[in-house]
Amino acid sequence: MREYESFIGWLFRLITKPKFILCGLALCNLVAVPARFGVACFYNWEYQFWFAFLLLVAASALWLERWWSYTISAFLSGAMVYGFAYSAFKVCNVIAKSPEEAEMWGTRKDWWDFMANHPEEPLQIILAAVIFCFASFYLIGLMWLRRPVLP
Repeated sequence: MREYESFIGWLFRLITKPKFILCGLALCNLVAVPARFGVACFYNWEYQFWFAFLLLVAASALWLERWWSYTISAFLSGAMVYGFAYSAFKVCNVIAKSPEEAEMWGTRKDWWDFMANHPEEPLQIILAAVIFCFASFYLIGLMWLRRPVLP
């Protein structure tokens, strides 16, 4: 009975860690990409699968607890957040766009309609932003603990 209780306590402590939750969400996201698009529908499938795979790599890198793994995780997820922010700024006219780009990027209403029809897109960006925040905080904490002590 005692061994069973210790296993349950260990499992509960493991499941409640943010690293486990982020990795689980990234794995569910990766599994859900083919389910969302189906086998016959190839609209945006390869891009979304690659995006979900990189999110899983970034979330899995948090488990290694090394400075380089936190750096990789922050770089991968930060690049995804940066790409989305750049696109959003182009659409909202915060960043100037040429007349050729204006037709390609569309309007705010086009984006809102797209996000309403595809709620997984902003959820992936939110997951990438959360992974970036955790990787940055873990990296800062690791650097803070390992800083040299002056005599």
